[in-house]
Order: sequence, then C-alpha cells, then structure tokens
Amino acid sequence: MATVPSDALRPLCDGVDDGVCVLFIATKLGVAQPTATAHMQALARLGLVSSKRISQWTFYKCDEAALAALKRKIAEEP
Repeated sequence: MATVPSDALRPLCDGVDDGVCVLFIATKLGVAQPTATAHMQALARLGLVSSKRISQWTFYKCDEAALAALKRKIAEEP
C-alpha cells in the first residue's frame, strides 16, 4: 500500500471556497482519477468531506469538525 505524505491533501482544508478538483487530488496522490473519485466518494459517505459538482468537475472539501471528531475518537481508543 502506498503511503501519502501528510500534507498531500492539505489543500482540501486550506480555506478554498469550492473545494479541490478530484483531478488535482488524483495527480497529487499518483493514482487514476476513477480511483481518487471512488475514495473521495467513500469519504463523503462518511461525512469527512463534502462534494460540489461544477459543470463536469467534482470538487471536494474537508469537513474540519468531522475530522476533529474522528481524531478525538481515535485518540480515545486503547
């Protein structure tokens, strides 16, 4: 399994209005666009990111509150 640098997806959370295009995410991760889309859709179903369709492009943006809650939950686990 490939490891992702911790800052690779930082643009998802850095004050962008519409989010980050899935093509940018795929490029940063070095995966095919359909692979990135599948993973981002899974994160969206979990409520960790939101998606916004603009024309033929899908943009994703992280939900800071949901990510903070997940981090707290993980930290609580023994």
